[in-house]
Formats: sequence, C-alpha cells, structure tokens
Amino acid sequence: MWMFRIVFTFILIPILGNILTAFWAFLIAPLVFSPETNVLYQSIMEKYYYSPISLIFIALFLIFSYLLKPLILLEMRKEKAGEREAVRIMNLPILFAGFVFCGWILSGTLADILVYKIEGIEFKIFKYPLLLGFSFNLFSATFSFILFFYLLEFMNRIWFIPNYIGTNILSEFKGIYRLSVKNHFLIFTFSASIYPIAILMSAILNFNRYIDRINLDRLLTASFYASGFLILMSLLIMIFLSNLYQSPLIEMKKLARSIQEGDYETRFRVVSTDEIGILGETLNSLSAKLKEGEFIKESFGKMVSPEVRDYLLEENTNLGGETREITILFSDLRGFTTISEFMPPDKIVELLNMYFERMTICISKNHGLVNKYIGDAILAVFGTPLPHPDHPENAILAALDMRRELVNLNSEFRKIGFPELKMGMGIHTGTVLAGNVGSSHRMEFTVIGDAVNLASRLEGLCKEFNKDLILSEDTFQFIQSRFKTEFISQKIVKGRSIPIGIYTIN
Repeated sequence: MWMFRIVFTFILIPILGNILTAFWAFLIAPLVFSPETNVLYQSIMEKYYYSPISLIFIALFLIFSYLLKPLILLEMRKEKAGEREAVRIMNLPILFAGFVFCGWILSGTLADILVYKIEGIEFKIFKYPLLLGFSFNLFSATFSFILFFYLLEFMNRIWFIPNYIGTNILSEFKGIYRLSVKNHFLIFTFSASIYPIAILMSAILNFNRYIDRINLDRLLTASFYASGFLILMSLLIMIFLSNLYQSPLIEMKKLARSIQEGDYETRFRVVSTDEIGILGETLNSLSAKLKEGEFIKESFGKMVSPEVRDYLLEENTNLGGETREITILFSDLRGFTTISEFMPPDKIVELLNMYFERMTICISKNHGLVNKYIGDAILAVFGTPLPHPDHPENAILAALDMRRELVNLNSEFRKIGFPELKMGMGIHTGTVLAGNVGSSHRMEFTVIGDAVNLASRLEGLCKEFNKDLILSEDTFQFIQSRFKTEFISQKIVKGRSIPIGIYTIN
C-alpha cells in the first residue's frame, strides 16, 4: 500500500509539472505577449524541445527520484527511518519545490534567450523583453513552488512521516527547514490573490495595447481559462493548507478531552516541525508528565495513606504541625516473635502482608489513617490529618471490624498451613501534635504526644487481662451511649502516677 503511494507520488509530480508548463504556454503567455509573439515563441521552442531546457526537466525528475530514494528503501526493508533519512523525508517538500523553482527560472530564462537573442525576434512594445520575461518566469516559478510544496507537504504529513519516522518528537532533529504558520499563510495569500491579480492586470494591459491588432475573443477566452485555472489551483492549495491545520487541531481537541477524562495514554501524532507540531509535542509531554504524576500519586498513596498523600500534595509540606484531639488505635500481634522462629522469611513477609492488607481495609473504611507499621504492630489515627467529629466512634468501629476480619483471616491461614494469629488493641482519645517531622530533605507525617504512648500501654494490658481490645476512660466517655462496654479496672499504667479506668467491648 505504501509502495503504491510512493509510486503514485513519483508519477503525479511529472504529470503536474507538464500541466503547469501547458498552463504557462497556452494560458498565461497569450495574456502577456502579443499573438504574433506567442506563435513565433512556440514555433521556436518546438525547435529546441530537446535542448538544454528539456535537460532541466530531466534533471528535476532525477532529483525527485533521489529525494524519494529513502522512502523506497525503507518500504522495501520494512524499517523506520534513521536520523539522516528522517531529515531528508521532512525536507522533501521544501527541497523539491526549491529545485522546481530554480528549474522554472533557468528554463524560462534560457527560452527567452533563445527566442529574443539567438532567433532575433523583435519585441517593440517593451524595451527590455528579457526583464519582462524574467518577471513572469518568476511568477510562474513561485506558483509552481507553492503548488509542489503543499502537495508534498500534504503527502508528507498524511503518508510518509507517520509511517516512516518512528517518533513523535520532530523538533529535536537538526538540519530541518521549519516553515512557520505565519509563512504558510503568507504563501497562501500570494498564491490565492497576489499572483492571480498580477496575471489579470497583465491581461488588461495587453488588451489596451493590442486592442487594434488582436482578436478580442481570443484574449477574453484566454483570460477566462487562465482565471479558472488560477481559481482551481488556489482552491487546491487552500484544501491542502486547511487540512494541514484543521486535522491536527481536531486531534489536539480529542487529546485534550482524553487528558481531561484521565486518559494519559493517548498521544498526538506529530507530523510537522512548525508551531502546530511543537504544540503537539508539548501536549504529549504534558500527558506523559500527568501520567507520571498520577503514577507517583498512586505509589505515594501506597507508601503512606491516601489521606496523608492528599494532605501533603496540597502543599502541606512544612516541618511542624498543629495540636489536635484525635483517637489513637495501637494494635500488636501476640507471640509473633515465636512464630517467626519457625517460618522462613519469605513466608513471614507473605503472612504479614495478608494481615496488614485486611487490617488496613478495616481502618480506612472507618475514616482512619494507618500512620505506620512497626514490625508487626499498627499505629492508626482517627481525626487527622483531616478532622472528623466522630473519631472515637470510628476507632471503635475499626477495632470491631479488625476483630471480625482476623477470625476470617485465621480460617484462611489454617487452609494454607499458616499459624493462627492473635492480636491486642489499645484505643485512647487525647491531644497530640500532628504534622511533619524530619528534615527538609526527608520527612514523614506522624503524631506525637502522651496520648500515643498511652494507647500503646493499653494495648500492652490486653495480655494481662486476656482481652483483645482495651480502651481508655477518655474514649469511653465519647462512645458509651453507642456501644455496650464493660468496665475492667482502675489501672496505673507505665509513665503515669494516677490510675485510669479501662474498658473493653465484647
């Protein structure tokens, strides 16, 4: 398919060149020069048909063959272009259009010299016929340049670049001629208005000078066909130009909507090195960075709680914190040191991961935050970093869920040959300092205060009173109307001189 398109391009270019040559000879020339001059001009050109003028067009054909060579070889090898080949492909429109421009100037000037100097045709109206001829050769060369450039640019963006250049970053290539959007529109303005107007003005001038010597119908007929041809070419260039900008803008719109909807995999197909192409590369880079940011955010949410992640991502990254009343839940496994003695390390890690996974779900479901894992222990907080008015109740609900989940987990452990686990939980409500602790290079969100120590002490009492859950009197005051509690004792815990009331929930 792609080889067909290359061959199609190879054949189309010479055909288009012949059309433009005929356009100049049969439509433009009658509008610029007298009929007598045109007849002599064409008869003399027939004489020199196989002259160096023809060699110029043969040279252009060979140059075009050389420029298409990388595409043909890549298609035959089924490979993507290397850097050197990619540069040649991207420069194909400007290079060939430039050669066409030079070919028109050289062949037109050579033809004028043959007609006016070697054959000695008199041109009485203008003192400098070669200058006049060069002016219109320049017009024709420019128009040919525009048409060939946009034709090949269109093929480059639709066919060649997407299929032979395996990257969406074209601006990094060196040695590429970069035509800006502004220059694209200046070229279009010239081809669609300035050039046709100049031709029509020449026709009017010719009409005024030869009104007594030419057939008016012939001049008007040539003017009609020339105008139609110019309009057709302008429309063709307009189609090429509009497609060059409408298609990528539509694709950018779709990409922006995909990014808005959270799809960071879609990429803009970059097929140019102008501002549109650079904007496409920027959108691709933005999408990639957003994808990376989302990945970091998700990974960060696994290393710390999603609540802490969101708290820190809202620029709460200064060292220090604030005093808050929260509820702390501290849990620890019973006899885990003994269990570890008889299990290989990989199995211990597997067991702990299964345990932490289930317990973390119970805590998160009840608006709690796993502040850290300490060996086989869990420190969870309720009411920070995001305040919650029912933090004591949430901590109790989480503890009850953890109790039930451990029963289910032990049932699974028995099936796979893992030992059953027992845990103790201590819950206390009190005032702590919640914030970032560490250094400017590395910090963590944590809670500090006597309330944290007390929750740990309460968990330690679970073994003494053969309970899996003990809560302080401070927590009891908040939740007594909601849960059926049982008073255990007044107990002096380590670090305190005054006994506190401790409770449990069966």
